[in-house]
Amino acid sequence: MSPQPPTFACHLKPAKLKATLCHKNHNLLPIDGNMWKYLCYAVGFVFGTLMLFGGAFVLNSMQSIFADKIKANLPIVRGTEAYTRYTTPSVPLQVRMYMFNVTNPEQVTKGGAKPNLSQIGPFSMVERRRREIVGISADNKTLDYKLYRSYIFNPNDSVPLDSIVTLPNAAAFSAFFSAQEKARDEEGAANPITVISDYLANESVYLTDTADNWLFKGIRLKWLDSLNHDGVDFEDQPPDNTFGFYYKKNNTWDERADGIMTISTGADGDFDNIGKVLKWNKRSEVNFWKGKSCNAVRGTDGQFFHPNVQKDEILEIFAPDLCRTLAIEFIKTTSIRSIELYRFGISSSFFKPIDYNDETKCYCVKRSHEAKQKFCKLGGVIDVSSCRKKPIVLSTPHFYNGDPSLRQSVEGLSPSAANHDTFIDIEPMTGSVLRVRRRLQVNVEMGPTEGFQDSRFLRDKIIHPFVWMDQSIVVPDEIAQKLENKLTKIVRMIRILCYAALITGPIILVATLILICRDIKSEDKKIRNSKKSSNQKGTGGDYQKVQVILKPLNNSTESGANSSNTKE
Repeated sequence: MSPQPPTFACHLKPAKLKATLCHKNHNLLPIDGNMWKYLCYAVGFVFGTLMLFGGAFVLNSMQSIFADKIKANLPIVRGTEAYTRYTTPSVPLQVRMYMFNVTNPEQVTKGGAKPNLSQIGPFSMVERRRREIVGISADNKTLDYKLYRSYIFNPNDSVPLDSIVTLPNAAAFSAFFSAQEKARDEEGAANPITVISDYLANESVYLTDTADNWLFKGIRLKWLDSLNHDGVDFEDQPPDNTFGFYYKKNNTWDERADGIMTISTGADGDFDNIGKVLKWNKRSEVNFWKGKSCNAVRGTDGQFFHPNVQKDEILEIFAPDLCRTLAIEFIKTTSIRSIELYRFGISSSFFKPIDYNDETKCYCVKRSHEAKQKFCKLGGVIDVSSCRKKPIVLSTPHFYNGDPSLRQSVEGLSPSAANHDTFIDIEPMTGSVLRVRRRLQVNVEMGPTEGFQDSRFLRDKIIHPFVWMDQSIVVPDEIAQKLENKLTKIVRMIRILCYAALITGPIILVATLILICRDIKSEDKKIRNSKKSSNQKGTGGDYQKVQVILKPLNNSTESGANSSNTKE
C-alpha cells in the first residue's frame, strides 16, 4: 500500500507555516504569507489604475454624455415641452419705462440752449408674450411665428400717471422726415415739404401732456387728420392718428416692428443652429443697410441659444426692433442658486465708430457727405431711420459707453453700468437663458428743419433722448431649483467623484509602489543577512571539527605525561 501524504486537521498550526487555507475536505492547504502580500499589491495596483484612468475618462466624456441627453429634449416640435415653453413662455417680462422730461423747452426753441433733461419714471408694466405659429415645414425643420404682446400696468411700482411730461414732438419730426425722403426720391413732383408745412404750421418742437396720455390714452394728431382728409397719407401711421407708446397695442402683433420670424427647430439634429432666425418676413436678407454683411439675417431671437455655449465665442441675436443683428460677447461667470451662468453683454465693437471697419460701415445710411462725416463717426448708436421711416436713433440709456459728444449735446444725463448696461445670463450646457437685463433708449434726431417753423432757432442737429426702457426677466426660483436638481447637482456630484478618483488613484498607486519597494529592500536585506550568517556558521563548524579531532590527542598526551610522573 503506497504511503499517503500527510494531512493536518483544520485546528492545527504547524510552526513552519505562516498561513493556511482550509480546504473543502477540511484539510489544510499551506499558503505562503508572501502570496497574500503579492495579492494585495496586485489589487492596489489594479484598483489605483482603474480609479485614475476611469475618473479621467468619465470626466472627459461627461460633457458629451450629458449633451446627448440635453439635445434629445431641445427640438421645438409640436407636442413637446420645448414647443410649449417656446410658444407660451411662462415667465413674463418686467418693463420699466423712463421719460426724459425737458425742463427748458422755451430756451431751447427760442434761444438755442441745450435741452435740460430730467428723468421721470419708472412707469412699470408686466409684458407677456406668446408666439402664434403660422407655418411649420413638412419635415419639422423650420417654423414661422408671429409675436403677440400683452401689457398690464403696475401702479405700485410706478410714478403717478398724471405726471406732466414734456417730450420732443416726434410725430411732427417724422412727418417732415418722410417729406424730405420723398422729395429726394421723386424729383420734379410737387415739393412734399411745402405741402405738409401748412398743416403743421402750429406745431411746436416739444409737446407737453400727462404720462397717461403719452403711454396709454394717446395724443390725437389733428394735423394728421387734416392731411388724410385731403388725400395725403403716411407710411406706418399710428392707429386712429393717435400717438401713444402703448395705445391699442395690447395683445397685438406689430407687423412692421416684429414681422414674421422663421427659425430652425433643431428637428434635423443640427443643434448648432437650433433657434437661429433663418428668415424675417420670408427673406434671409433685409434691405435697410448698405452691405451684404449688415443686411444678413443672423442669430437667434434671444429666447435661447445652442447647447454647450463657450466663453470665447461671439453670440448673435437678430432684433427686429433694431432691424439688424447684434453681437454679444462673454463678460464674466455668475450664478443663480448653484447654477453656473455665463454672462454675455453687447460686443465692444458696437461702441466703436460706425465706419471703423468694412463690416460695420455699411450701417451708415446717411445720404449727405456732411451727415456721414458727423453721424458715422459716432459709436454706440443705431440709426433705424431707413427701417422705420422716421428720424429714430437707438442707443444705450443715457448714452452709456457711447461717444462723449452724444452726452455733451444735452444736460442732465448720468450713465452708469449698474443702471444702463445690457446683459444676458446663459446656462452653458443647455443654452437656456435664465436672466436678462435689456436696456434700450429711443432718441429723436432733430434740428433746424425745412418747413418746420418752430425748429428754426435750434442750435444744431442733435440726437435727442426721448425715452428709455428697462426690460428684465429672471427665471423663478422653483424653475431654477428644478434645473439645479436635474442637471447641476448631478453634474457636480459626478465631477466630485471623478476628482476624488483622480486624487485617490495616484495615491493608491504610489502607496503600493512604496510598499513593493520597501518589501524588495527588506527581502534583499534578509538575503544578505542570511548569506552572512551562513558564512559565519560554516567557519565555526570547521573550528569545532578541528577541536573534536584534536581533543583525543590532547587527552593522550596528558595521560602519557601523568604516567611518567607516577613512575618517577
